[in-house]
Amino acid sequence: MTITAWCILESYDITYRVTLYQGGEKVDFSADVQWDDFNHRFRVAFPTPLTGRHMYEIPYGVIERKPYAPSYGWLCASGDYPALNWAGVETPDYSVALLNFGTPSYQVEPKKQGDVLLLSLLRSPSVPTVIHEPRAYSMREWDGMRDAGEHHFHYALRGYPAPFADTGVIADAHRFVCAPYALQGRMEPLSPPPLTLQPSNAVKRNRGWWFAWRNSAERAGNSLCGGRTPR
Repeated sequence: MTITAWCILESYDITYRVTLYQGGEKVDFSADVQWDDFNHRFRVAFPTPLTGRHMYEIPYGVIERKPYAPSYGWLCASGDYPALNWAGVETPDYSVALLNFGTPSYQVEPKKQGDVLLLSLLRSPSVPTVIHEPRAYSMREWDGMRDAGEHHFHYALRGYPAPFADTGVIADAHRFVCAPYALQGRMEPLSPPPLTLQPSNAVKRNRGWWFAWRNSAERAGNSLCGGRTPR
């Protein structure tokens, strides 16, 4: 089942889709955006009833991070943290993860009613020093970095009845970003190339016979593999 909603504003149009699959264990979201704005950030928010640890997937592991107050100066961070494929809120009894598809910018805001998961999808600064560190770069055609045009975003929400360490959240997030595609057609079984063993391929040495397998269609001297017979 898919629910579709539209939001039409002056500088951008957004089409939201929420999809529930029969027997599925997550809620899929997508957003198609027609964007032509500046000095704005487009992100989605998911309030949760949980108050717990804020966990982020990083290379080769998971780390807990504390929220920090955003600062909007020239060289300051805006409250987001990077994460690979997911971030979430963890408690001893239940956890919620927000999976991303190529938009790894998260913020978890603690609220009285529960922590809020935020995922940044798009930002469009109009001042070049916001895009690159000003001491190292000289920006010119920076207006194109507003990312005006059509965009498609995909993300999902998944709950677990345990702390993240006792769940398969990492595998679930990897499957979400590396889902298999169904293609029409027929697979043909692969046949190995013909292999021959000729006397010229074997060499007698003091520890037995050494031989090399070669593809009969290849030129002499291109060995596919080699080995040694026991004494």
